[in-house]
Amino acid sequence: MTFSLCHGARPVSAVDGHAHVFRHDLRFAEGRRHSPDFAALLADYLGLLDANGISHALLIQPSILGTDNTFFLASLVYIPG
Repeated sequence: MTFSLCHGARPVSAVDGHAHVFRHDLRFAEGRRHSPDFAALLADYLGLLDANGISHALLIQPSILGTDNTFFLASLVYIPG
């Protein structure tokens, strides 16, 4: 299964409507509610989607990173298409 940022590039089988990607070594925002000690990497997430036959997903900037979306935007570069 391949993933694309292009709307309509493939038929919709299922949609994950809310997911985050981050690394635990990033600078977290002040006043956050929690500090994960694990990573939620894009490659792992794409594998999970593929393994479960999910064709589309909506990635959301995690609140733990505040308004610094540098990692989030850099992750999107690695999505094929």
